[in-house]
Amino acid sequence: MALSEHPAASNSNSNDDSMVRDLASLQRIKHSQPSEALLQTQQWLEQLTNDDPLQLPLTLQLAEIHYLLDNLDQANVMVQHLWEMAQRAHSITYQASALKLKSMLARSRAEYVSARQYLLEAKQLLAAQPDTGLQAELLYENAILDFFQGQIEQALNSVQLAKRSFMQSENLRMQGKAENIIGILLGTQGRYEESLQAMLSALDIAEKLSDGNTQTALLNNIAVTLQKLDDSQGAIRTYQQALALAQKMGDKQSEALALVNLGSSHLSLEQWQIAQDYSTQGLRLARELNARVTIARALNNLAQVARQQNQPRQVSALAEEALEIAEQTGDTSALAGPLNQLFWVHMQTRSYQAALAMADRLYHLAIQHSDEENQADALAMRTQAYTAMQQPQLALTALQEQMSIQQRLSEQQNNRQLAAMRSRFEATQKDLEITKLTQQQKLQAVELEKAKLELQSRQAQRNVMMLAMLAAFLLFFMLYRRWNQTRLTRHLVAEVAKRTEDLKRKNLELKSAYEIVEQRSLTDELTGLRNRRYLLKHLPQNSSAPSGHWLFFLMDIDHFKQINDTFGHAAGDLVLVQMAELLGTVFRKTDYLIRWGGEEFLIMVQSQSLSSAADYAQRLRNLVASFNFNIGQAEPLKVTCSIGFTNLLTQNVQLWSQAIELADRCLYSAKHSSRNAWVGLLMDSPCAATLTKLLRNPELSNEQQGVMLASSVSNKLLWH
Repeated sequence: MALSEHPAASNSNSNDDSMVRDLASLQRIKHSQPSEALLQTQQWLEQLTNDDPLQLPLTLQLAEIHYLLDNLDQANVMVQHLWEMAQRAHSITYQASALKLKSMLARSRAEYVSARQYLLEAKQLLAAQPDTGLQAELLYENAILDFFQGQIEQALNSVQLAKRSFMQSENLRMQGKAENIIGILLGTQGRYEESLQAMLSALDIAEKLSDGNTQTALLNNIAVTLQKLDDSQGAIRTYQQALALAQKMGDKQSEALALVNLGSSHLSLEQWQIAQDYSTQGLRLARELNARVTIARALNNLAQVARQQNQPRQVSALAEEALEIAEQTGDTSALAGPLNQLFWVHMQTRSYQAALAMADRLYHLAIQHSDEENQADALAMRTQAYTAMQQPQLALTALQEQMSIQQRLSEQQNNRQLAAMRSRFEATQKDLEITKLTQQQKLQAVELEKAKLELQSRQAQRNVMMLAMLAAFLLFFMLYRRWNQTRLTRHLVAEVAKRTEDLKRKNLELKSAYEIVEQRSLTDELTGLRNRRYLLKHLPQNSSAPSGHWLFFLMDIDHFKQINDTFGHAAGDLVLVQMAELLGTVFRKTDYLIRWGGEEFLIMVQSQSLSSAADYAQRLRNLVASFNFNIGQAEPLKVTCSIGFTNLLTQNVQLWSQAIELADRCLYSAKHSSRNAWVGLLMDSPCAATLTKLLRNPELSNEQQGVMLASSVSNKLLWH
């Protein structure tokens, strides 16, 4: 609220002017130093009489500071006191301000119907009042309510209207808040580039206002957006800025949050030790502050690190504490991580029913909050649990539902990207339409001028005998203007053609950018091989391939964790890259070479003969074992691999997921029977029934007609 709205601001004597300056000073430090502003406001109020005109602005200030400090009970008391004083003073402005604060408090309690009713009452109060800027603040609060209730487009329209009003009234602080909300809303629509621009504008305003608390919050929001844009390094740098600012301000809450966010960012890059260090520091500080939501997120980070270190007991202890805190605080967004970690613990200890319970809980939580990503994760967990429990039908059902959701999520992501591109295209179209309209207006002006000149010419002709020299001058002038207008028209036509060509070029650039995004989403960044999403997207198109067999090879690098633990993850990445190159020398360019996950690779080969499967496996095993892997050490590294394989008829490619699962069983047997080995189950006429029997008990291959067991292992194979 501007100071001119306060009764004290209209007082002309020097004493009142001094008090107004003091009040303005308090308002300036309200956001940057709320605790100091609270103390000064309380001391000032204690010195005032009950009928002092400064009671209203100071009580409003005190209520707003309590709200900023999250002292909601005290804020509620002060708002009620403000409402009663404003009614006695018949102050429409302060009554509306009290109603706005009541709405904000109701929103913090998730009482959205009451919150909207308060805003409506405030709007009705101000209907007959001149625009004080408070109407725009009410519009801003309505946008926040729309956002909380999922009405994103309506919220975006409202906050953009409010922003224009704040700009006109030069209310820089509210303009920055509006930019921040616009950034968040655009982010929910997947328009991350536009979201980032809005948040950067808000950050620039916060820096001008020296509002450190808002800067810290915005830096965290910007870092989240950078992660959505796959700029992990940029996100880390931004979180580090937030950390430095929080430490400079002595804001321990923001410091703890920034430390935990840095831990999460390094987890996404698999930089486990750095993630552990940041998360441990954040946890220690959060425990000192009893910041329970931050504690839960730090515990989940550390559980993820312990999981990578294969420490089930430590994972269990950390995840159970994080789960308990998330349940107590009602922070449902923090439940998914601990449930995932506890599922892994139960799977490691073969407590499959307990693991299934974790998956079911995550599934129902995701359904409740319409979170399809966690829903897909929960179904993947169910698939794994049912498979371990040897319930293939239930596993297949869960897998099919998971694939359906993942396909839908992929389509939604593509649609969001297309919507963002379409939005930019429409903005360009609007610019072009405005340009065309301007040109039309210029042409109309030319026609009007031409008509005026013709009228002047006719008048000159009627007086030609008397004004011959003047008529000649006017004729020359008319011809010159006509020539000039023709030149201008040609220039405008050329400009329209140029703009049209620019639009075509931009359309081609947008199409090219979309194709690049699509290609990157199908490729593993480290190895350059295709990824799982590529297989899901492209494999069904091959169901009409020529007759023959699909050979499925699942290869795993032996003792890969030991390589990471001994030489570091950078060395492990070098091994993966060189392994991908070796695969390219063994298999053809037309074959599917896919990084399946971690140190596992999936190869799909079309072949007319089953006998080539063992040849491929042996050639790959020998090549890997004899290759010198360069990991930046003095001596090259020797690595071996284990391979499992099976086959399908090309007409039955829709059974690919069961075939991969059977190849995985063969891989398991190769690793546990020998390592540096291969095991394969080949079928003359593979079908769903044969695959199901072999998945249930691979040892039946010796009794199953039309099934051949191939292996490089000389001793007895281990299947369990």
